[in-house]
Amino acid sequence: FPRGTLVETPSGPRAVDGIEAGESILAFLPSGESQVIQVQTVFVTDNRIWKVETDAGSLFTTQTQPLCVADGTTVQAGKLQPGDQILRREGEEVIAVRVLSVTPTDRTEKVFNLILGNSEIFVANGFLARSKPPKSGRGGTGR
Repeated sequence: FPRGTLVETPSGPRAVDGIEAGESILAFLPSGESQVIQVQTVFVTDNRIWKVETDAGSLFTTQTQPLCVADGTTVQAGKLQPGDQILRREGEEVIAVRVLSVTPTDRTEKVFNLILGNSEIFVANGFLARSKPPKSGRGGTGR
């Protein structure tokens, strides 16, 4: 996610670019309950930014970032289509919101990938996203 994207932590939302390995964020179980999970590593790379616009706000991310859809699966942001429903957390509730458009921007900038234990769900700027697990034998993975 680009600099400034807010990630839910036990102490409240924090910018992704200020979160370091060893710090905790909130992950969400399929039941909707939250659990505290430790960030293993943070992988930083340059990537093109995509805008996912919904009827409940927008998210800036990368083309390959997995986002949670209403049917319980995940889809890479760049493969979402208008009319798809992705999940958003509002207060203590998770709701489905409708995708209006998905477009690449003309921005290429540093993105921050939080590497967690194994494909956990976390909240980025209100939207439910899936982390990518670390690749075995390597220190991290890019998006």
